[in-house]
Amino acid sequence: MSEIIYKEIEKKDKAKILDLMDNVINSLERPEFYFIGDKKKELQRMFDLEYVYNLGAYDSEKLVGITQLYVDQEDLKEYIDILRLTKYKVCDLGSALVLKEYRNRGIMQNLIKMQIEKAINLKFNYVIATVHPENIPSNTVFKKSGFSIKKKCIVNNQYLRNLYQIKLS
Repeated sequence: MSEIIYKEIEKKDKAKILDLMDNVINSLERPEFYFIGDKKKELQRMFDLEYVYNLGAYDSEKLVGITQLYVDQEDLKEYIDILRLTKYKVCDLGSALVLKEYRNRGIMQNLIKMQIEKAINLKFNYVIATVHPENIPSNTVFKKSGFSIKKKCIVNNQYLRNLYQIKLS
């Protein structure tokens, strides 16, 4: 394995994103740990910067990790309302995935840190994230990254999640 390179994912790598998502999601012992909202909408807007910013971790040309920073306020309305952040500009850090063979190398923590910096540069007040309460690795990485759990609830009418947030300066 060579040095991991972090960069925004380009449209030419769309298939790599989909392959990574399929690989990680299909290998989960507990599929309920990960959910994607409206998959068709996600795919259509995957590179729409008014909707999401994609950040990847690459080992040479291989995409080994990803985070997505969702910025569409209307799309985040449910979370914003639950957390009572309606007066603020909020983004959601989602699709946090790393290939199994690349885990425990700090990749996810680096991706999260870089997305927080992106959110600061875009003048957001808060970054939020949703994690299944029993997904210990994801809960741990968000806590280590400075997020705190604000609420445990059902989101999208079916998914039990810890709602995390971090206030940006």
